[in-house]
Amino acid sequence: MNEIPTPILADIDEPPADVNRAPKMSARDVSVFYGDKQALKDVSIDIRDDRVTAFIGPSGCGKSTFLRCLNRMNDTIPSARVTGDISLDGQDIYHSNMDVVQLRARVGMVFQKPNPFPKSIYDNVAYGPKIHGLATSKTEMDGIVEAVSRSEAYTFSKPNRDAIRLLAGLGVENDAHLGVTVKHRSRVARDPTQPNMRQVHLIHAELHDELRAAGFAVSAGEMGENVTTRGIDLLSLPTGTRLHIGAGAVVEVTGLRNPCVQIDRFQKGLMAAMLDRNPDGTLIRKSGVMSIVLAGGDVAPGDAIQVELPAAPHRRLEPV
Repeated sequence: MNEIPTPILADIDEPPADVNRAPKMSARDVSVFYGDKQALKDVSIDIRDDRVTAFIGPSGCGKSTFLRCLNRMNDTIPSARVTGDISLDGQDIYHSNMDVVQLRARVGMVFQKPNPFPKSIYDNVAYGPKIHGLATSKTEMDGIVEAVSRSEAYTFSKPNRDAIRLLAGLGVENDAHLGVTVKHRSRVARDPTQPNMRQVHLIHAELHDELRAAGFAVSAGEMGENVTTRGIDLLSLPTGTRLHIGAGAVVEVTGLRNPCVQIDRFQKGLMAAMLDRNPDGTLIRKSGVMSIVLAGGDVAPGDAIQVELPAAPHRRLEPV
């Protein structure tokens, strides 16, 4: 059998390890076989958490093969067989009671080439937090800004912009609905002195997808929203949810946008498509949410949105 190239195990520019501390990981007499071919032979090493360890060697000498042993990635290769002992914090990682998912959460591996799952970009990014219990629904995940829109005039649709600027306590700069007191004409007619709880209108881009699938031609800004989002279930957010957008802007969700008759004037039959009912018979209004600006800043397509839920108990959104 040809001699197996041996990787060099080196510690890089680190002070001497504390010999009184147990190593974080230990490998003893580890060998790896792919079918009848032996790829590694009797590798033993201690890996400590107080220094950096590097594996150096030519292509094909077994560096990646050994790394895959440390979180049992070789398990995914049918022909692979690993002998010897590897422990993490004194626990045998190849023991039958080892939770392999949790092991890989603690011992990660970054590959030379990206290896995305056959899913959307969003689902690839969300996979880690979901599988580790850090997020159980999209309302707990970050979203993105898909488009921003504003209009200085009272128009049903708002033209898309490269960016908009949010002003604390006011709304969108140079937008017709900017102000401390209510600016929507239907609300002004009732009481022009009431506070403006509708400073920024947000609609989820998934609604546009749904409407286009139903035969309507709808795109960002055409239903009057200032911010078109993707990746967040806006309608399921509780009242008082804060959305951190971009570098520093923060808006607080105040309630639902109530569909109005202008929707049918925009496209016949669209009003009915914007309404639905829950199994209990309660009305579902799909036309987005309203918010106030807590912290100003510029917002542009591609900006990240971080969801901050209010303290429990949560109150469901109502028309505002």
